Amino acid sequence: MKETLEFRISTEAHTLNSERDLIRKLNVIEEDLNGAIKVFKLKKKLNFIVGDVAQLKKEIEELDKKIEESNKKLDELYNELRSLTDFKRPPKRFEQRKERDHNNEPKAMSISLEDIAIMKPKKNSNNKPDSEEEKDRSD
Repeated sequence: MKETLEFRISTEAHTLNSERDLIRKLNVIEEDLNGAIKVFKLKKKLNFIVGDVAQLKKEIEELDKKIEESNKKLDELYNELRSLTDFKRPPKRFEQRKERDHNNEPKAMSISLEDIAIMKPKKNSNNKPDSEEEKDRSD
């Protein structure tokens, strides 16, 4: 469509206004074409990124499997080493340490406003206390 308009502009005899209209149409078509090209390039880039993400997920899964295998081998070697050295951790000591750590957790403290500030009784417009209790306090 763009080529046909360009061909018509260059070969046919037109009035100045009709040629301007054709050039405007050509500019609109070029803008649409450029937008479509950008969308096409972005879709292509998106497809590459999706492919890369899928490949990286596979690599992560493979590395996780290798880590699990390594952990299992290390556990086996550690158990073998413990059996060779006859090393056994006393369970009571471990439990006592665990309980002691649990008991040493900071405890929540609560502080009221009365602990911080001195509360004065509220007085009405006559400079007299509002309630009976406040009257007793002021006497």
